[in-house]
Amino acid sequence: MDGFSLNAKAMIDVSIEDFGTDRDKAIWEAWLKEFPDTRTNPQLPDPNGNVLIRIDVRETIIICLRRNYEHTRLKMRSPLNTHDEMALFSSNMSRLYAIARRLSRLRLEWPSDY
Repeated sequence: MDGFSLNAKAMIDVSIEDFGTDRDKAIWEAWLKEFPDTRTNPQLPDPNGNVLIRIDVRETIIICLRRNYEHTRLKMRSPLNTHDEMALFSSNMSRLYAIARRLSRLRLEWPSDY
């Protein structure tokens, strides 16, 4: 793991803020306090060049990304969506999945049908 891009960091922040529990938010905030440079420097390495993300932080991020993904997937079902909105939803879902997949050591299979 070589850090978060600004886009990935923003998606994680939104996912945790909008879809996280109080516990999720506390875990994320504690990790950000431990690694304050993450906000401005996503390349914060350990001696091996890896970003130090504890398993509880990793799992919290993935869970909140999944909740955001599912919420977006449900929004796609509206018959009032335009083609542009559908494309945006699809793009956001792909990014959410890609961030979670990068963090996961397991194979993630999230539904893609809408």
